[in-house]
Amino acid sequence: PQLAIHFFEPFSQLVEQAKANLEAFSDQIVFNRFGLAKQAGDYQFFFNPEKTMQSSQTSSFLNSKGQLQTVHCENLNHYLDNHAIDQIDVLKLDIEGMEYEVLSDLSPENRKKIKNLIAEIHILSDLDLQKWNVLKSQLSIYFSKVDIYPSPYTDKILLVYAQS
Repeated sequence: PQLAIHFFEPFSQLVEQAKANLEAFSDQIVFNRFGLAKQAGDYQFFFNPEKTMQSSQTSSFLNSKGQLQTVHCENLNHYLDNHAIDQIDVLKLDIEGMEYEVLSDLSPENRKKIKNLIAEIHILSDLDLQKWNVLKSQLSIYFSKVDIYPSPYTDKILLVYAQS
């Protein structure tokens, strides 16, 4: 089957690591050296070299040892439109708190392209809880099935699986 993976990572060293790990599939992967955000631009992110999966825009309970770095982010709507992507079989997001703005900003046309969504949802504050309640309502409108599970690691993260 035809497969195209669009990989987004704002930290250059992690892009290089992913390229090395995924070399056997490199002809099917578009490696993008930027993250996703509502507004394209440069952002300050915390990079944790000891636990790179905990790198994020916020210095949270997970990322107390992060080193501040400037990274570039792009808008997902613009990316999908510019690359003429008509269907997304699986959209997997683990973007450490940016999921609210990226998912809420998706145009109705681009939301309809997503067949399956897998996302980590971070609830680190009362404001995040409010954002989650809004996003949860949006997901129930755009997807026929939405399953929500607690993270096995912390009560501050939820795992969402949605199907159209």
